[in-house]
Amino acid sequence: MTAPEPLEDRAAILRDGVAVGLATGAYGVSFGAVAGAAGLTIHQACTLSLIVFTGASQFALVGVLASGGASLAGAAVGGAFLALLWPRLRSGSARLVAVAALALALGLVPTAPAGVAVLAAAGVALVVGAWGQPDPPTQGPLRASPTDRS
Repeated sequence: MTAPEPLEDRAAILRDGVAVGLATGAYGVSFGAVAGAAGLTIHQACTLSLIVFTGASQFALVGVLASGGASLAGAAVGGAFLALLWPRLRSGSARLVAVAALALALGLVPTAPAGVAVLAAAGVALVVGAWGQPDPPTQGPLRASPTDRS
């Protein structure tokens, strides 16, 4: 076992934790007020807080939704997500699935109700994952070395 933190260190940790909690709480209250004014329900605002991890993006999305641009927001969020995900997609088949999902979402945005395009794009990944054969890992801890005989 390790020795307990000195009293001065514990006080500093507590002080920092309270400061972060107060700032985060104030930010959450302000987001809730803006989301409510934009017409989002409590459940929608909480879900948005759970799935969007940058506060500026939350406020931007609520602003777009409040101005009636739900279709634009759906396309922009999907494109931004793919841009963030792209460097992690190592195989050609994974990139193909991502591009197919984005193409489907962009095709549905003008005609489908809000949220349907995102769900359909996720469905592409689920279908390919259910019926497709995953690529073997090219690197990392899951790949066995040629000398590993266990």
